[in-house]
Amino acid sequence: MASLTPNNLITENSPYLLQHAYNPVAWNAWKPELLEEAKKQKKLLIISIGYAACHWCHVMEKESFENERIASFMNQNFINIKIDREEHPDIDQLYMNALQLMQNTGGWPLNMVALPDGRPFWGATYVKQDDWLQILQQLVHIYKTDTPKIYEYAEKLEKGLELFNLVEPASVDTISVETIKNTVHQWQLQWDETFGGNQGAPKFIMPTQFNFFLSYAFQTNNTSVSKHIVNSLTKIAYGGIFDVLGGGFSRYSVDEKWHIPHFEKMLYDNAQLISLYAKAYTAYKTPLFKWVIEKTIDFTIQDLSNNKDAYYASLDADSLLSDNTEKEEGAFYVWTKNELKALLKEDYHIFKYAYNINKTGYWENNHYVLYRTHSLKNIATTFQLTETEVENLLSKCNKILSTERNKRAQPDKDTKIITGWNALQITGFIDAYFATKTEDYLSLAVRTGNFISTQLTNDKEQLYRTLKTKNKITGYLEDYALTIEGFLKLFEATGNINWLQQSEKYTAVCLDEYYDTVKGLFYFSSSNTPVVVQRSIEKADNVIPASNSVMAHNLKKLGIYTGKKFYTDTYQKMLSNIIADTLEYPRSYTNWLTLALEKQSSTYEVIIVGDIAKETLLAFKEHYIPNAIFAISTSEAQLPIFKNRYKPNQTLIYVCKNNTCQLPVTTIEEAMAIIKAK
Repeated sequence: MASLTPNNLITENSPYLLQHAYNPVAWNAWKPELLEEAKKQKKLLIISIGYAACHWCHVMEKESFENERIASFMNQNFINIKIDREEHPDIDQLYMNALQLMQNTGGWPLNMVALPDGRPFWGATYVKQDDWLQILQQLVHIYKTDTPKIYEYAEKLEKGLELFNLVEPASVDTISVETIKNTVHQWQLQWDETFGGNQGAPKFIMPTQFNFFLSYAFQTNNTSVSKHIVNSLTKIAYGGIFDVLGGGFSRYSVDEKWHIPHFEKMLYDNAQLISLYAKAYTAYKTPLFKWVIEKTIDFTIQDLSNNKDAYYASLDADSLLSDNTEKEEGAFYVWTKNELKALLKEDYHIFKYAYNINKTGYWENNHYVLYRTHSLKNIATTFQLTETEVENLLSKCNKILSTERNKRAQPDKDTKIITGWNALQITGFIDAYFATKTEDYLSLAVRTGNFISTQLTNDKEQLYRTLKTKNKITGYLEDYALTIEGFLKLFEATGNINWLQQSEKYTAVCLDEYYDTVKGLFYFSSSNTPVVVQRSIEKADNVIPASNSVMAHNLKKLGIYTGKKFYTDTYQKMLSNIIADTLEYPRSYTNWLTLALEKQSSTYEVIIVGDIAKETLLAFKEHYIPNAIFAISTSEAQLPIFKNRYKPNQTLIYVCKNNTCQLPVTTIEEAMAIIKAK
């Protein structure tokens, strides 16, 4: 084993770990053998978890981990482990759960002090320099003078962690539509009716929640929920959280208006928001939403593509100031009034009004974050112009500012390729393709799917988690679930059965290595992955939907596509086993609620067979039908859903529900009439 004295991160691939490779702290990358070494040396563990784009991770590094005095104390008394949460989300999840039990809070950096066997007993997020050293000194003193006390607390905490994996049978075996309606009604009381989203700050966009609202609004014909969706997505697109110049969304807004972002940009956020805005555009035909789709895809291609059909993890919040002396959060994105005046000249007065170069758009230190509060119509009326003239003028200004901004020092880029996040990008591309009919988006999705199949899959059909310079980390349930979801989307869009077959192969791995037949849910990590404290079961949806909820949706689709009852039975068991949690914490289980709503209203199977099946599918996708699964084939096919349905020189549409199909029709209008009648 490598020496524990020097910093051992220099040989790692993770950009986050490499950021810390020259700290005086004797950091080690995560490996199970470190626990054995800690036991031998009878040393506590410091486990510090973050990611490359994390602003407060950088702050704590500068204040504490680059401090020689603090580093010396850490090296003398602890075995120090640095973890990239994006490489090891299982470890991150374990210690984040522990932190929530201890302090009812969470975030990054996540700093945990644990016993030599990995069991945690103290944790925090960002800690100021003086406090950090003082806390560590106190913990070392207690460990040396009252060891049983620490072990007692760690054992209690370990029992508490077991509750996260608890599966309790509910008193009901289904969630009724009426219960879901009551849940939404109660939630509405906490909505921000002015700026959208939920009341308060900070504000995360939470695509999974909006996807549920969108599905709910259409399946229950609820106009107030539709109004909330349109208002929220409009205000988000107007806010500084959306980069009007380069496209793409920041991770969250620190204020209630979506104005001031925490400037880091993550692939997983942007991929999901492409999907969300695509569905919302299909549902409401709002031109702004289409523009957001296009700008966000432009951003992912321009700033996150590896130019080989895959996409990098993130852009940092911080970048160098103009004098190149130090980094500052948001430096790449913000403007002074004088800069804007000099660049935009005679157009400045309109741009100033459009993007609030005033006290409304002011941030700090004479800087403004571009922030809209006025519609194109309002701007046009104010300046006696047409909406087209305003649109062209703002586009011209944005190009000038983009050109100037690109001369600045760029934010650092985390060049890890994460399998699950790339799969989310596949889904985003395909939803955008359905919404806009842009063939290039489908082509991009196919290429990324091929990349995952060839570069991130081994010869046993097992996925890797990441690709940097070499594959080394086994995929997690998140990677499998999101990849299966993306590949099923590819099958839906192309009719190419290879995507369906590959989805089944990945599903077989999940059932073999991740599934607990007793709990009826999947573990987050493989049975072949070394366990620290416990294997976690991810049930609650967060900024990314829970891997179990995604798998349940996948199994439902696989059951319909293949006719295999086992898939259907498994997804229904999963949904049943999660009912108690969903009823108690509905806001954290919205992807499950979407599935429950679809189950109650049943799912339409729209099967299109014939020479122009693809074109017919695209025409069908002009309608937003949340509880429908599509399958297309341009020839005779042996899948149960296609069997005996192909007729030469015809394109037929079959609308089915609960395994009962209507007579085939030949037009979208006839098929939609059947769906609306039901």
